[in-house]
Amino acid sequence: VIVEYASWTCPHCKTFHDQYLTPVILPLVDEGLVRFVTRDLLRNWIDLRVSMAARCDGVDFMDASNRLYGAQSTYLINDPETVNRAIADALEMDAQTLEACFNDNEKAQWIVERTQEAGSLGVNSTPTVFVNGNRYALTQAMILHIFFGNWCPGSDIHWALGLWVSGAA
Repeated sequence: VIVEYASWTCPHCKTFHDQYLTPVILPLVDEGLVRFVTRDLLRNWIDLRVSMAARCDGVDFMDASNRLYGAQSTYLINDPETVNRAIADALEMDAQTLEACFNDNEKAQWIVERTQEAGSLGVNSTPTVFVNGNRYALTQAMILHIFFGNWCPGSDIHWALGLWVSGAA
């Protein structure tokens, strides 16, 4: 099981989503080799709004994740109206539907509880990934990949994924 703690406003989380989750981890999920879970680490009010929209009833979470991380630069503005419009545009959602998503207090509480859970696990940065309960902060491996253009086969996360997929972990 791979559990990612992420923030919708974190540029490193967008990089993880675009360069690791989509091309590397999701194919393993599709093959049934890995179970992947995303949990929120809320850093600000924008994270809560984006998370609420991504988890709105009737919204496909992975499709929403692709769209919302793709539009990240459009909602990183400290203006509620602009943020709401950017989220609605990314998800092709009307303002009324989006407002209904934001008013789901049970879902908001569930999302806040995931952030509290992250804190109790010592998660204080994003993205943080747990592979079978072992914690990996990904920024160093991601930076090496971005600047040197390889998958950093010696990095902890790739080693851990390799062990997990091979069944050795």
